[in-house]
Amino acid sequence: MTLVLTEISKFGVSMAADSAVTFQRIMPDGRRIMRVLTGVRKLQPIDKLQAGISVWGEGSIGGVDSDIWLDQFIRARSNHYNSLETFARLLQDELRGLMPEIDVERYPEGTIGFHLAGYVDHRGKRTPTFYHIHNGRSKVLENRGIQIDPTKVNSNHDLPPEKVCEFLERGLICVVHNGDYYLYRETFKLLRTFLEDFAEKTRGRMLIPFSTSLKDDVEWARFEIETMANLYRFSAIRLSGQEEYARLPTIGGYITTLAISETGIEYYETR
Repeated sequence: MTLVLTEISKFGVSMAADSAVTFQRIMPDGRRIMRVLTGVRKLQPIDKLQAGISVWGEGSIGGVDSDIWLDQFIRARSNHYNSLETFARLLQDELRGLMPEIDVERYPEGTIGFHLAGYVDHRGKRTPTFYHIHNGRSKVLENRGIQIDPTKVNSNHDLPPEKVCEFLERGLICVVHNGDYYLYRETFKLLRTFLEDFAEKTRGRMLIPFSTSLKDDVEWARFEIETMANLYRFSAIRLSGQEEYARLPTIGGYITTLAISETGIEYYETR
């Protein structure tokens, strides 16, 4: 499984991803086991656009590991894109030729997706923007009355620059998360509520998180993934059809982070 995060604040764009992929294998005796591969580059820079892109969902595209396929796509098609919009559309079209249409009733949120984030010129200012290229339904676009074909991969412009400006002017942070996110969402929803209450009880003497830079934002995203990786490390999953449980570190391995400001990529790090 996967956990990828993209956050946009007044300081810039921070992206983070784990590096674990879980595979199910059938043993000669018929038993099913889970194997975990770490070191997968789910988050990569797009140097030409000074942007970042991460992948969640399917572990392979056209028979090639998703991270390797993505790296090759970025390099091989560099002469065919010159903006985030053209890159998103190019990626959409390429994937439509490789990924079969999905059963939306079975996979309403899709089977594969990409976070694409960077800066564009908007009203005379460099402003963050975010595309979510994926199959499945898009609640964001549905709420705006925009119709798409969810059986196919679509280049959804979830956070156009004008929408980002609205959020930031209200003092909000734009957060997008995908992969094995349900436990993450509920855990950090509770944690943030607790921390807000704690700040109120201490009359603002202790604020968590307290971010003063893009570096702080990125390290907080790393902390979130590290927290979920440890929760999974101490958890277990019930084996299908059996009264047995197995440990399943579905989120883990090295964590990659990427920071983007209005001047471009600040740093890209895996540790």
